[in-house]
Amino acid sequence: MQFKLQFCQDIRNGVIGRRDAQRTYSVSANLIQLWLSQFDRGELNQEEAEASVVA
Repeated sequence: MQFKLQFCQDIRNGVIGRRDAQRTYSVSANLIQLWLSQFDRGELNQEEAEASVVA
């Protein structure tokens, strides 16, 4: 899912902070941490993101 990739990139690049992202997108802190961990390990690529939508 493109949203997850863009979301993680924006946080890692300092475009938006975690707390602001939580409020803006109504996403829990735990979910943000999970996505960022996957992103940092390279597990959150385009194919993985698309597969998670289908599953």
